[in-house]
Amino acid sequence: MLLKTLEKTTTTTTIAQLIKPQLAISQINWVSELRALAFDNFTTLGIPTRRNEEYKYSPVEPLFKGDMTIAQASTPLLSDIPNVLFGKTDAHVVVTVNGYYNEALTTQSSKEKLIICNFKEAFVNHADVLQKHFNSLSPNTTDALAALNTAAFTSGVFVLVKAYEHITQPIYILNITTGNAPQLINARNLIVVEGNALCHIIEHNVSHNLNAKAIRNSVTEIIVGENTEVKHEHLQNDNELLNTINATCVSQERTSTFTSNVITLGGNYTRNNLHVSLNNNNCTTHLNGLFMPSGSQLIDNHTTVDHAMPHCNSNELYKGILMDKSTGVFNGKIFVRKDAQKTNAYQSSKNILLSADATINTKPQLEIYADDVKCSHGTTTGQIDDEAIFYLQARGIGKESAKRIMMHAFASEVIDHIQNISLRKYVTTCMEQKLWV
Repeated sequence: MLLKTLEKTTTTTTIAQLIKPQLAISQINWVSELRALAFDNFTTLGIPTRRNEEYKYSPVEPLFKGDMTIAQASTPLLSDIPNVLFGKTDAHVVVTVNGYYNEALTTQSSKEKLIICNFKEAFVNHADVLQKHFNSLSPNTTDALAALNTAAFTSGVFVLVKAYEHITQPIYILNITTGNAPQLINARNLIVVEGNALCHIIEHNVSHNLNAKAIRNSVTEIIVGENTEVKHEHLQNDNELLNTINATCVSQERTSTFTSNVITLGGNYTRNNLHVSLNNNNCTTHLNGLFMPSGSQLIDNHTTVDHAMPHCNSNELYKGILMDKSTGVFNGKIFVRKDAQKTNAYQSSKNILLSADATINTKPQLEIYADDVKCSHGTTTGQIDDEAIFYLQARGIGKESAKRIMMHAFASEVIDHIQNISLRKYVTTCMEQKLWV
């Protein structure tokens, strides 16, 4: 017990010393105060170990061992980066490199309808919005890794969609990780969508010439205003050297709709924490996820849907296809508060194991304090249906083709929620490559 406590303290202390110089980089007093408070929270909470119930099946503390540095910005050529889905003519392209906002590779948007900039500019030119919303959702007092991000974030993306504006082109945020030495990246996003607006955000994580271990620890806060519709899609397809911890925190106001599609294919270790708060009446939330670990990959999806007010609906579907000696985790919680009468909330976790050595840990949860609600959850895990394969083979379809058909059918229930044709085709191609290469 003492040895484990000392080990945890040593790792946390090492990272605290690494990020401590970041506390002094802000020139704005209230931001510096936020950093200092978050730093204290981080050192108090400590990097989670397996003894932490939330990280029981996906211990994160070993990732932080060994020498590393704070990530530095660089400027790769966009034309050299594979898997770029959109050009500047068919999307509002935003590029970050190792968590740093890259001005040269980012589309210049119309300031009348849509503001996209880095935090250095945002803290000065949009101080009122930042003071109201920045760090309003990040769980710094309970999550050590969110506190680490708040204390040490280097740059990031600020998006403001103004009231009544319908942004028809996707806002495509391309997050590039590159480097030849072990590094810690603390990336930050704040997306504010004001009332009666509409937008579609696509985050795409890629590795480019990444030749050493890296940790990408990111926090994204999304404010969904009244009568607003926001779609947020996150595609993660990094190489095996990247370890990713994502915290996406969403706040919904009256009569808003938020849709999340999370597709996780690459990386070594991936932890997605998604927390959605339905803060007013008549909100609708759709959460969809597809994760496909292979080799020794670990992919963990933790979701929370917090129903705080009445007459709200949430639907959640996460599917996993696990190969080789990989590990998957799904922990989904629906929380219905006392005042949230007339809530409809549904959650489903479905998984297929393509290998006897693959492991899945699922934990769907309902916590209900209201009595006039309709809520359900469920989980299934199994292997490919041999009878279905035999049925297809009996009709002249080869065994491998039959497996492809089965996997397509299984995954399509999630992929079909992706409305953008380019993104849907790309995800389908990546899925096929992972399954059949």
